[in-house]
Amino acid sequence: MEKGAGRKNPEWLPVTGLILDDENYRLPDNFKGSDQTELLQILDSDFALNIIGESLADNGYFAEEPLIGIPGTEDTVIVVEGNRRLAALKLIVQAELRKFARNPKYWESLAKRLQHDVSEVPVLIYGSKDELITFLGYRHIAGIVKWDPLSKARFIHSLIEKKGGKAEFSDVARETGSNAATIRANYITYMVFLQAKDEYGIDTSMLEKNFSVFYRAISNVNITEFLDLKKEGEPRDLKKPVSRRKASALQEVIGYVHGTSEIPPVMTDSRQLTMLGEVLVSKEAYQNLRLNRNLLQADQLSGGEEKRLVDSLNKASVALDDSLRDTHRYSKSKRVSLLVQRCAMSMREILRSFPDVKEEVEKKG
Repeated sequence: MEKGAGRKNPEWLPVTGLILDDENYRLPDNFKGSDQTELLQILDSDFALNIIGESLADNGYFAEEPLIGIPGTEDTVIVVEGNRRLAALKLIVQAELRKFARNPKYWESLAKRLQHDVSEVPVLIYGSKDELITFLGYRHIAGIVKWDPLSKARFIHSLIEKKGGKAEFSDVARETGSNAATIRANYITYMVFLQAKDEYGIDTSMLEKNFSVFYRAISNVNITEFLDLKKEGEPRDLKKPVSRRKASALQEVIGYVHGTSEIPPVMTDSRQLTMLGEVLVSKEAYQNLRLNRNLLQADQLSGGEEKRLVDSLNKASVALDDSLRDTHRYSKSKRVSLLVQRCAMSMREILRSFPDVKEEVEKKG
């Protein structure tokens, strides 16, 4: 193959002729079909454009990072990759758009501070979005410029929907440089999210702010059991992972994990997902949680606290037994000595709670 075959060269195009993408995977689904003003406002409001704006004002536009677009209408180009950069460019270059920004004076000051001409920028133009699927997948799912979890799940869902009934997780995995298990988990989580929001009318406002925790919740074995979540098969089999009879259970899980606009979650840390899962599959603990919304109290009833203690002590015991083989050879080591001292002090504190055990140990000398 000829070196460089198939490579595209960027074209330098005026910012005024570039269009923000209303199907940007970073944006919520309800922004599809929005006009350019609405898109500019949400990008300015939620996506920290000031960081890009400062760089543009001081350094100009880096030619090494071309925008990527597809043909629009009337000699315009829709920018598929680089909407944050384009929004910042527009607020600097197009004075008439600054009135739509949260802080018009800020963008006016950046425009005055501008050190380089950014009225034209490099753009790689492709024929359609379909030509960009592999690039976007490798860049934002498997690559170093990863999307946030919700954007990634939205993109995966979009790919699968475009493929229709014959879509398979392994195909999407190959296209995006990922693996089938990750694609499946993202798709299922997003479908559960859509069911909650669109089909069951559940408040997902707080969930959308921390989708990664919801992803982990849906992957928890006990929470999966509580929801009777469907996880086997290909995309065509998983359009509705949560049955209608479990809609109230899904609402509870979302409320416990994320809370709503009116009610706080019962979790104070995402690491408590394991604890929540154990509570949900324990009848007594679950009823207590429903009544009091106190996860720590309910956890005690599930036996979860005792189980974790047993697991921790068992691991410590195995590790100490394993250490016995080598400690005699390092009795002069200060590093080892400090760790032995730490273990001894921890054991002394534990024995305070077990006087009978302490007495028995002392007898055996």
